[in-house]
Amino acid sequence: MTLRAFPRPAALLASLALVGSCLVSATALAQTTTPTPTTTSTFPATAAPTAAAPAAARPAAARPAPTPADGQAATPDQLFTAWDTDKNKTLTLLEFKNGWESAREQNIMGRLETQFRAADKDKSGLIEAAEFANLPLIKRAGSGAPPMSAFDANKDQRLDFKEYLDLVPAMLKRLAPAKK
Repeated sequence: MTLRAFPRPAALLASLALVGSCLVSATALAQTTTPTPTTTSTFPATAAPTAAAPAAARPAAARPAPTPADGQAATPDQLFTAWDTDKNKTLTLLEFKNGWESAREQNIMGRLETQFRAADKDKSGLIEAAEFANLPLIKRAGSGAPPMSAFDANKDQRLDFKEYLDLVPAMLKRLAPAKK
């Protein structure tokens, strides 16, 4: 499938801006592989400020998506530049899909970080037993909820963010309706 050449429509710019707003508070996730692009789009990229030389020298998969220092959303041009991994001023369908998936992952991670910070009432950076009992997923599971120790990998009686990331999918799977 090849994306046809056409000027950037307002809807595409609005979508990219929305994705950019998701990138502001999220941390970048490195992708483990960078597949070779097979299809090409002829979306011309306008000149956008480039990252410092050390960052530009890193592989695109290891480079975080642009996040302006002033807390503003990344511009469509910044996203385009970040997603154009081969820097040929065109986005292949694969580059677009990889960029979009990365943005979705960053959005999810940002939301999980926000939920974790909200659950951490004492702002210790850890979820203690009382905070664990008040997690919405644990409350929803009720008496069927597993004990905190089931997710406490280092057995310190608290959950750090990594352990919390293990808890969420396990609880969502447990709470999902049974398929018939």
